Amino acid sequence: MQEVAEMSRLFTYLPGLLAAVVAFIAIQVAAWLGFESLDAQALVFFIVYIIAHVFAEKAMRTYGDQRRI
Repeated sequence: MQEVAEMSRLFTYLPGLLAAVVAFIAIQVAAWLGFESLDAQALVFFIVYIIAHVFAEKAMRTYGDQRRI
């Protein structure tokens, strides 16, 4: 039972991890498109990170609510 509790605690970090991976990919695409400015890349990273984190958190919460029904 303790292993289940540890896994559920790890799931709290999952939206942030997914958002970071998506934001990193967005930076790579931005660099490929020609965004060479570090300011522009940082702006792209943070905007994509915030949006992806909100969507991942909302999706996990919705999935968890549906599983409990």
